[in-house]
Amino acid sequence: MKYNRTGGSMEISLTSQYFRIKDSGVGIAQKELATIQERFKRANSIEGGFGIGLDIVHQVVKSYGFEITIDSKTDQGTEVSVTWQK
Repeated sequence: MKYNRTGGSMEISLTSQYFRIKDSGVGIAQKELATIQERFKRANSIEGGFGIGLDIVHQVVKSYGFEITIDSKTDQGTEVSVTWQK
């Protein structure tokens, strides 16, 4: 919600195989996606923060043996998926 646009949309999906969140926010540049899950990494400075949110999510997902994928396009939004069954 922090990086979504005012009046933007957010979709949340939960199935027996995955949890997915998609927004219509500012997005993350392609060059930042490879490292966005690193601790203290921030893709932009639009909002305050320390760059630890996605690192915490990544560590929890990894500890349970799940997979996380992040797809994003600048100025179009971001989709984060956590998959636990294939």
